[in-house]
Amino acid sequence: MPSNGHLRVPADYEDAYGYRLGQFITGQRTAYHQGALTEDWTAELEDLGMVWDDSEAAWQGHLATIEAFHTEHGHLAIPSQEPGGQFLADQRSLACKGPPHPPAVKSGSPVF
Repeated sequence: MPSNGHLRVPADYEDAYGYRLGQFITGQRTAYHQGALTEDWTAELEDLGMVWDDSEAAWQGHLATIEAFHTEHGHLAIPSQEPGGQFLADQRSLACKGPPHPPAVKSGSPVF
């Protein structure tokens, strides 16, 4: 298991030994989206916590944060400096400009 507990690795990340892990992970994501990885290799990467779509992972992380806040406080008036607050402010601003972010539509999330 990676020392950080996930494989959300920035593309330019290089470890202490000079291994360009970020480039490797980016290449694996590209190959996955092109359907070029075997099922076994895909399963191995997923067992390690591979994140195939970083934007979707970030969206889900924000959603979990605001759902936890709502469960605890019963509302979504999160101050912008609190976790989830700026995300909600950004989503509300975007909602005024047009349709919701695609992951919100896909996940069936409510409009904030």
